[in-house]
This record gives sequence, C-alpha cells and structure tokens, in this order.
Amino acid sequence: MMDAINIFAAEKPAGRLDVASAAGSSETAMYIYDIAAGRSSAPYHYDYAEEWLLVVDGTVTVRTPDGE
Repeated sequence: MMDAINIFAAEKPAGRLDVASAAGSSETAMYIYDIAAGRSSAPYHYDYAEEWLLVVDGTVTVRTPDGE
C-alpha cells in the first residue's frame, strides 16, 4: 500500500512533486507542477508511454498542431 500525500502541502523541489517517489512506487511516473496563471509548461510528449493531465485547481488550455 502506498502512503497518502497531501499535494497542496508537499514541498516541490525544482518546481515539481515526484508523486511516485513520495508514495514509494517504482512502477509509476507521476509529477505535480504548480504553474502560475498565464504561464505554461515546456511542450513535451512521450511516444512510448500513456500520458494524462489532471487539473486540480484552475483551467487549462491544451495546444495541439490543430489549435487549442
């Protein structure tokens, strides 16, 4: 069983929280980023892994080659 993590209170060194490490998982890659309003994260994607996005607070605009 993994430990519970308070994502609002956890420290985020280098601007992100490595949830998998904090929860003791070696089989999952999951990070939480705090992104200020009007800012963005660097564009990236992985061709070899499934990705998902969960917005905990606020709204998000996803940009693709076809638009927003």
